[in-house]
This record gives sequence, structure tokens and C-alpha cells, in this order.
Amino acid sequence: MLRTKAPFAQKNWLKTLRGLMLFAISENYRADDPTAGITIAKPAVKSDGHLTWGDEQIAAYRDRHQIGTMARLAFELMLNVAVRRGDVQQLAAQHIKHGRIEWRPHNTRRKNGKKLSIR
Repeated sequence: MLRTKAPFAQKNWLKTLRGLMLFAISENYRADDPTAGITIAKPAVKSDGHLTWGDEQIAAYRDRHQIGTMARLAFELMLNVAVRRGDVQQLAAQHIKHGRIEWRPHNTRRKNGKKLSIR
């Protein structure tokens, strides 16, 4: 059954089946685990990770999304302020003070409470 599936699907199916077999053993429906010893295929190619946009992609995005749109605002904040996605969602007008963007990043709140300030 697993051989017909992609490697990541094999992993998910096997984890689910093993959980089911552990439950079946604990409830005395089975005496053994038929999934023990089953190995899954490894993905053929590893990912290169997330690719960074080049100047062409940035220019194309700016051409498509004009200044004043939410998409352009989010893009420019992510590109020029270099904040995490979760932090850029929180930035708003109240974070602009004296010509600077000032905020406390989420991970900093838990550690040392330092504020960031960007011109």
C-alpha cells in the first residue's frame, strides 16, 4: 500500500498506521505491530530551500502592485525593513514616531524587551 505513494505521503501513512497499531495492541486487538521494520523511501531530490528574489522579480512585483495597495505596502515593509512575517502583520500607524518605525518584535518581547527603530 505504501509503495504507490510519494515519500512524504508514505511517512504520514506509516506514522498514522503505527499509531493505530499501538492503540490496537493496548486494547488487545493485536498482539504485534505489523508496521515494525517497515522503512519508507527517501525523497529523490532535496530542496534548495527558498529562493531569493532578484531585481527582475522585484521590479515585476512593483509594476504589478502600485503604491497605495496593501500588497505593495506589505512587500515594501518585508523587503526594506527585513522583519519577520508575523511582525510585519502587526506594524501599523502607531509604530511610526518621529519619522521612524519603532516596534518591539515578537521574539524580543519574550527575551529582553528591546525595541527596534528604523529610519
